[in-house]
Amino acid sequence: MAAPWMRRVRQYFLADRPAQVAASGLLAPLISLVTAPVIARLLGPEGRGETVAAIVLTSLVSILLAFGVPLELRRLAAMNEVSASLRTARRMIAIAVIPSSALGAFFGFTVFASLDAGSKVLAVVAVASSPLSISWMIDASVLIGLGRYRGVFVLRVAQPLTFLVVVVIGLTAGIASVSFVIFASIVGNLVTAIIGLSLLPIGFRGEVEPVGALVRRSARFAGSSIAEAATNRVDQVAVLPLIGSAEAGLYSVAAVIASLPLTIGHALGSTYFRELAKASALDRRQIKLEAARASSSMTLAVCALIAFAVPFGVPLVFGEQFVPAIMPTLLALIGAYAMTVGFVVSLMLAAESRGSWMTISQVASLIVGIVLLLWLGPLLLANGAAAASTLAYIFLLILLAVGAKIPPRCFLPSFSGFIQAIQRLGKS
Repeated sequence: MAAPWMRRVRQYFLADRPAQVAASGLLAPLISLVTAPVIARLLGPEGRGETVAAIVLTSLVSILLAFGVPLELRRLAAMNEVSASLRTARRMIAIAVIPSSALGAFFGFTVFASLDAGSKVLAVVAVASSPLSISWMIDASVLIGLGRYRGVFVLRVAQPLTFLVVVVIGLTAGIASVSFVIFASIVGNLVTAIIGLSLLPIGFRGEVEPVGALVRRSARFAGSSIAEAATNRVDQVAVLPLIGSAEAGLYSVAAVIASLPLTIGHALGSTYFRELAKASALDRRQIKLEAARASSSMTLAVCALIAFAVPFGVPLVFGEQFVPAIMPTLLALIGAYAMTVGFVVSLMLAAESRGSWMTISQVASLIVGIVLLLWLGPLLLANGAAAASTLAYIFLLILLAVGAKIPPRCFLPSFSGFIQAIQRLGKS
């Protein structure tokens, strides 16, 4: 007979819990951190910058073409009204191949123009295959809305894990290169999309919602989703021509490490989102205040822990040639705090169908970030890029807090807020 502690551990993983979203959000970046130094040591800062540009552009196109549908489906799933809309969304994914292919061809003549022929072709194919990413993004969002956190764990870990496996195969076979790394990212999205379809086996047949109705409702979140994606990722593409591929490679390391605290935002945001979407107007304010306090307290602790490890961790993991990435990483971690807490607040606005304010905030932050990047990037290189993103995230958090009517005092970290976050993550 299993010991009591073993039964508790087994029950913890068998039951759907928000902590599983946090676990996936932590494990996925950790897998990426295993892959990143392998690629960095193999390709160097220059090759690292080129591959990141291709992969990030694929992600941006996916979010652009998704047009806010994942967030709308999450809202519907929280109210158990998602089946017909999900069928419609999957039909829209099939049609999205046409614009994604056109965008891939366009980037082939612009952003990817400096890549070698093989890498350029695969970069174009990666962008054209963006509907694969849209598919698993939608499935992950629906699973969160349904409270099926184990499924979310599987989906979020599948993509980076498949990517790592394919990269290792390439290294073993002696064929790893910029083009092979891009190929590995395509395979990762394909495998993850297949898993997502198996987790939500809702076929094309059956009741469907008119495409126009779904698009109109999703449009409330489209601007915010696109702007959020641009704010989070466009700098990793823009820095390539601004500061050169070597400095872009250093900044990409900082961006990867600074993304780790976002796991807290995904986990806490998912549980507060479902509760707020169903709450009465009287209870919503208290939920938002608690979400701000808990996310701020937990995020600060995680950022501080990562910052402590950065000075010796970066050269140990990525190699001595990435020592200059230490300062950009520390600067980016300040922004990571604002980004993570801001993500939770943005989900509070989404649960209240406040997509317009989300869009205004994200677009304003994006403009500020681009202006600062154009100024600080050429001046301070990777450090300037990190400082620009950090200031933009702080500005974004302020705007989102104003829209959600959350007073500044609720963002002051506290031990009680940290305990609230722990309790939320362990809630079944």
